[in-house]
Amino acid sequence: MNHRTQEECQIIQAIEAVVSNEEPEAPIPVLHFAPQPTMTIFKDPENLEKTNRCRAPVC
Repeated sequence: MNHRTQEECQIIQAIEAVVSNEEPEAPIPVLHFAPQPTMTIFKDPENLEKTNRCRAPVC
């Protein structure tokens, strides 16, 4: 089981919050951690799988 770190999960959640037009719990500088276009996370099946796994209670 290869889970993302808590920091990575927070980044993903912040990106998802922006995409769904919701305010993240805390202001996280997403672009500081993800210089590449954030939408690539949702276009890449491998990253999407990790994003879904990130939603688990482990986070």
